[in-house]
Amino acid sequence: MTAIPSTLHPRFLQGSAGRIFTLYFEPHASNHGAVLCIPPFGEEMNRTRSLLAAQSREFAAMGYASLILDLYGTGDSEGDLPDATWDTWCGDIDLAANWLEDASGCKPVLWGTRVGSLLAAEVADRQPGRFERLLFWQPTPNGKSFVTQTLRQRVAALVDRGAPAETTAQMRETLNAGGNVEVSGYVLPGELSVEIDKRQLAAYENLSGKHIDWLECVVEEGKSVPGGSAKAIAALQSSGAEVKVRTVVAPQVWSLHKKADGSALVDATSTQFRT
Repeated sequence: MTAIPSTLHPRFLQGSAGRIFTLYFEPHASNHGAVLCIPPFGEEMNRTRSLLAAQSREFAAMGYASLILDLYGTGDSEGDLPDATWDTWCGDIDLAANWLEDASGCKPVLWGTRVGSLLAAEVADRQPGRFERLLFWQPTPNGKSFVTQTLRQRVAALVDRGAPAETTAQMRETLNAGGNVEVSGYVLPGELSVEIDKRQLAAYENLSGKHIDWLECVVEEGKSVPGGSAKAIAALQSSGAEVKVRTVVAPQVWSLHKKADGSALVDATSTQFRT
């Protein structure tokens, strides 16, 4: 991956709940396509910002119009996270896809990272005739597992601070009752958490004929995708999706507290879009 100059166009789009912030990376040459970036959730979004921008610059250099979206209540978009809902986010993605298609003249690829992949799959599943290609970076195959992992971060933080202990079961009771839970400086909203809990990649049955590029980061060559991912891939393939899986020896930037070199993932992704 090399540093590539690009033309950036920050802009707000008017969503159903409020204005959403986007960054548009204008393609450098003739337009070969368009890619809509759906970021991950919570702190994972902050940890991947520079990597998502680096990939978007690469896309622009290859002739792909690229748009990074901050979902309502996150990043530089309007609203607070407790006011966001899963349906609001799906509407944000649909709006951004419309704008990008008008700007580029191309049907966008939906590119999701982690929970963003669940959102990409949901939007494509709801409109089976619209989107032809999806790109997943280390997708979250099961929303419930993701919420549990997030809650465990609070359990560990409470132990480190010597605060009264809480279990993930207790936190889930709060969330299921519509309450909020603070995790790593973020408010985890009850309603939104319940909606994430319900989502599974294996459950989307309207992705037949879709091409899905699935990139999974591993620690060394020869490592296969985890069991949960393998089951989701098999289910998607059974429903008629064309899933192309590629493992990449690269750090899982979204899970690290310090900066790491994710250029191998960018290089692998760019290669997928050149072939």
